[in-house]
Amino acid sequence: MKPRKKSSFMTFLFSFVPGAAEMYMGFMKSGFSILIAFVIPFLITAVIYCGDYLAMISLIIYVFAFFHARNLATSPEDIFNQIEDKFIWEEYFDVKSTSASANTYKKWTAIAFIVVGVSGLWSLFSDILYKSIAGLPEQVRGIIETTVDSIPRLAFSILVVVAGILMIRGKKQDLMSENEGEINE
Repeated sequence: MKPRKKSSFMTFLFSFVPGAAEMYMGFMKSGFSILIAFVIPFLITAVIYCGDYLAMISLIIYVFAFFHARNLATSPEDIFNQIEDKFIWEEYFDVKSTSASANTYKKWTAIAFIVVGVSGLWSLFSDILYKSIAGLPEQVRGIIETTVDSIPRLAFSILVVVAGILMIRGKKQDLMSENEGEINE
């Protein structure tokens, strides 16, 4: 399908759904990737119960998607015809310069599945626990429920901190290896 401009009014209406206006105009990869980028934080929020942070990401993506669609729809015809349909991250990041292998993608997909699976098991465990402590005094039950509900947020926060430390450590090693390369030259 060759992308083309369509009804301005319909494009405007579709702009309120992230990615829909892009798909309406024929930019399927771009629209689908925006839609996925918008929905994933909500899915993670539903699984891990850390809605405050990820809802902000979805809000940012929502605003970006609206203006991206409006900019596409109002671009001059000659510029519009030159725009390629590609995934949104290809539009803003140099994907070819990343050296991630298929094994890396498999590893991260496996980690995502494990996190979702553990989260589902945790939800089942907590439901069973709440039913089994129903006879306890309300104050004790409240403490137990608050503690159990806080564990996924704690685990997610620790995971984010560890990921940040690993990223900083990796960047530091890259900078050190670049400096060594410059010294040797």
